[in-house]
Amino acid sequence: MASLKSPPTEPRLPTLTFALLALALMVLVVAGFLREERREWRSYQESFRDLEIARGTTVEERRQARERPIELAQIVVPELDTVDRCISCHLGVDDATYAGAGQPFAYHPDHDVHPFERFGCTVCHAGQGRATSAREAHGDVPFWDRPMLPLDFVEASCGGCHDPSDNPAAPRLARGAELFEEAGCRGCHRLDGWGGGLAPDLDRQINGRPRSPEWLMQHFLDPAQVVPDSAMPRYGFSPDDAKALTLLMLSRRRPEVSGYHASRRILESAETGRRLFRAKGCIGCHQISGAGGEVGPPLDHVVTRRTEGWLVAHFREPRAVTPGTVMPDFDFTEAEAHSLILFLRRIHERTITVLDEPSPERRGEILFKRYGCRGCHGVDATGGVPNRNSESGEQVPSLIYVKEGYTRAELKDRIRIGVPKVGKLEPDGPEPPLAMPGFGDRLTEGQLDDLVSYLHSLYPAEDELDW
Repeated sequence: MASLKSPPTEPRLPTLTFALLALALMVLVVAGFLREERREWRSYQESFRDLEIARGTTVEERRQARERPIELAQIVVPELDTVDRCISCHLGVDDATYAGAGQPFAYHPDHDVHPFERFGCTVCHAGQGRATSAREAHGDVPFWDRPMLPLDFVEASCGGCHDPSDNPAAPRLARGAELFEEAGCRGCHRLDGWGGGLAPDLDRQINGRPRSPEWLMQHFLDPAQVVPDSAMPRYGFSPDDAKALTLLMLSRRRPEVSGYHASRRILESAETGRRLFRAKGCIGCHQISGAGGEVGPPLDHVVTRRTEGWLVAHFREPRAVTPGTVMPDFDFTEAEAHSLILFLRRIHERTITVLDEPSPERRGEILFKRYGCRGCHGVDATGGVPNRNSESGEQVPSLIYVKEGYTRAELKDRIRIGVPKVGKLEPDGPEPPLAMPGFGDRLTEGQLDDLVSYLHSLYPAEDELDW
């Protein structure tokens, strides 16, 4: 009789492996669930719900507070490509009754100026909007180069949408933009596509390794302490001015904006309108107070003859509104058109004037400031900025007596060509760090004439020889 064969035995290893993997998966799922249950935002929402219940004054208010869901909340702003979950913890930001409360329930003042649904949070405060823990949301993590700004530096974010020099709500940022030009920083640094090449290109620095507010502050106060052997002189900035410059640098690290947010670059104001009126040469064709051209109509009282809508349309597309007009299309934005109207309204009310055309000396002084000459030659062209091992006494020379050494033509050539190589005081010593670039590709003949007029005007009147 044939023996019966026993069925083959299943190998136990795959079964055991599967069981262990299933157990590990279950542990991970439970751990993930527990982790989510213990997220900070959940405990904050539970505390806020209890606070709302305690604050309720009616049965209905307390009932609504008890039924408040515990859930992740977020603001989505497609135009800025942002998803901000900050309101999962900051639950009282739009409730004025929480003014003075501690974080994270404190009220956010002036939120009606920048509504959350249109701006979100990180466009101003920075940080990592999609995060769901406080540390990650504040951007205090590796590989995140936009950590949350300290409150004292949030003003820097205004430069993301608005012109830093034209925002009444950000006076310190405007002061930083003013200082950058007044101190002649552009003479050595390139910013917004133009400036000198003797120092780091700030346009590239903006896209490179970020600097903290503390680093920037210290650098402006004492450059050599932060960057040894730096050629940047110590300007003697006050702490307030150093902070203003820091705000300007931080403002350049804001993400690009478009659409509505980009349209707010220029804020509407009569002063902006006056600048535009002068910059576009409107006085060449139109008269104000009897002065100006006669190609177009006088503008003293145009706001009483035309509606605001007509003026906006005319400024933006003159030929579409007035066929046959010779007025060119200046491509004004809506904000710029409204600024011009505000300026013309002030002209009608006689509370503002169009300044007289500046003299050649004044125009030259503006150029001296704009092209950063002050950075090396000093605010009043008196020189004195250190320039190690230069033959001019190891400092940038004064320009007060430049009239004695150069004719107008020679001085124009000097500015046009520059001084690419400065002579050494010690032949075997290092090259002087500061040299003068040529401005021939940036200045017109008329601008060169204005700049020379300004430099010649610096010569002290008491030193003029009367032959």
